[in-house]
Amino acid sequence: MSRRRKLVQKKLAPPQTERVRLLPNDREIEIEVVKVKGKKYIVDFVTGKLFEYTQEELVRQRVEHFLVEERGYDKDDIEPEKPIRAAVGRESKEIFADLVISINGEPLFLIECKSMIEELEPYKKQALSYALLLAQENKSPARYTILTN
Repeated sequence: MSRRRKLVQKKLAPPQTERVRLLPNDREIEIEVVKVKGKKYIVDFVTGKLFEYTQEELVRQRVEHFLVEERGYDKDDIEPEKPIRAAVGRESKEIFADLVISINGEPLFLIECKSMIEELEPYKKQALSYALLLAQENKSPARYTILTN
C-alpha cells in the first residue's frame, strides 16, 4: 500500500503556531500551520515543507520533535517521506517511508507512523517491506524498523 502526502511548494502567508499534545501525559509540541484555500497544512519540523494536516502527520511531527529535541539527532540526518523504488517484475513504482534516520549516510531507523486511532497490526508487513526495499536500494539495511501511532 503506497501513498504520498500532498506536498505544497508555493510561498504562502506566514504560518500560525499551534500547541499540540497527542496524549494527556505527553509533552506539548509546537507546530506551524498554514491555510491554503481553506485546507490546513503542517510545516514539517525537519524540512520546512508543507504536508496536509492529518492525524498521521501529527504523529510524524511528534516523532520528529522527539528525535531532535529529546534524543539529539540532527535534522540533516532525518529524511521525511523517503522515496523508495519498488519493483515487481518489469513494473516499478515509488513508495514513501515516513521517516528514515541515517548516520554517516547509512540508514539506522526506518519509522512508519500511523494515526493514533489506527491499529498497528495490519501495517507490520508494510513497515518491514519498506525496510527490505530500503536495504536493497542502499546496499545496507536500516538496523531498526519502527511502527508507531
